[in-house]
Amino acid sequence: MLEVQDTGKGMSQQFVREELFAAFSQEDSFLEGTGLGMHIVARIVKTFGGKINVQTDQTGGGTCITVVVPLETSQPQYKTEASQMTLEPFSGLTAGIINLDTLDITTADYKARQLHLSTVTKCCNQQGIKTAIIDNQDLTRTTNLNIIAEQDLLLCLQRWEGNKDRTLRDTMTAKPLVVLCECIISERELRLRVDIVFSDQPVGYVVQPCGPRQLHAAIRSILEKQESMQASNSLRAESQAGLGAMDDPWNGARLSMPIRAHSTGESSQHSAGGKKFSPTFGNPKPTTVPADDPKFPIMVVEDNHINLQLLVTYARKQGLPCITAENGKQAFEAYKLAHEDSKRPSPSPMPRVVLMDINMPVLNGFEATQAIRTYEIEHSIKPAKILALTGLGSAEAQREAYTSGCDMFLSKPVRLKELTKILEDFKTNAG
Repeated sequence: MLEVQDTGKGMSQQFVREELFAAFSQEDSFLEGTGLGMHIVARIVKTFGGKINVQTDQTGGGTCITVVVPLETSQPQYKTEASQMTLEPFSGLTAGIINLDTLDITTADYKARQLHLSTVTKCCNQQGIKTAIIDNQDLTRTTNLNIIAEQDLLLCLQRWEGNKDRTLRDTMTAKPLVVLCECIISERELRLRVDIVFSDQPVGYVVQPCGPRQLHAAIRSILEKQESMQASNSLRAESQAGLGAMDDPWNGARLSMPIRAHSTGESSQHSAGGKKFSPTFGNPKPTTVPADDPKFPIMVVEDNHINLQLLVTYARKQGLPCITAENGKQAFEAYKLAHEDSKRPSPSPMPRVVLMDINMPVLNGFEATQAIRTYEIEHSIKPAKILALTGLGSAEAQREAYTSGCDMFLSKPVRLKELTKILEDFKTNAG
């Protein structure tokens, strides 16, 4: 049994009886979404022979949905690739989990906050990270990095305006930060504000739901960025120290000549020290499959293992070579690698179509698309067709996709017949 309860405005009894489980049905059409959620849930529950009970109150009681499904406990006979993946632990790392929000302990929001903090703490501990909950009275605790939820970060930004809380600002901006965002849209808005404040420290963003892999990837990313920034600062200091000062033959003054070091920045291919970057999991490698049309490969970018396998299986059945990646950074690296391979004596064709998920760790789909488009311009590459695949059906999300360089916007769940027609059109137009 699974029970979900909210404190929203509820639904009318007529809507519950007649339209709640219908596809593309919303009682309030001005809200975000496609109206497919309950339709899909109902079909799944019906398949398993279960039942759904809905209790709703439009006078302020919210809605409670109870799902009962008869299931048998079974032992898996094999382990999937995802279950076999192990995350490299962070030895000796400490993280402060920021908790600045003051909520009434009797409210549902407080209970949700405590559950959220507990989940993040568990994910960190599983990866060898020692954690400490940091509140308003304990901001000076020594840690290697901080983790903060979106609502707490908004409180921080509000308190920083006009230098109202300089101690909080100095403490927070002195360490790398991981921000747990509620959705992809709020992540984009936070980036515009946070990256200005944290100019000297790397910041990573994780969009909910936050699991061990997403958190691991974000922490790994900011640690690599921190190492790169430190190496760049060290190089700059050594260059300035080696140059020293020159005597001015005219007035005997000392002339200081700063040298601009080549910044390692946020290079996605090399980290500090010239070491090759290698993702901890899901290294992007071209997948060799029997292909009816080997000149029309596609790339599938998806952080959900099940969705990834579904699309890979679809590509195999269509006879299309397929390259896979599990986050935006891997997708960009795989695209660059395919371009390098295409220039060799026995070239492999580059992806002609990219199926790009949007909500992903490290780099989301918008950022990955922007990086690919920039790379195509810099190297005079014929642009690939990039299809944004996302559950975000809002006009703002679509606008963001097209602004980033996507050619099409498809809402999940994607109809494979529709996708087949789109790919056929692309192949026809490509000649």
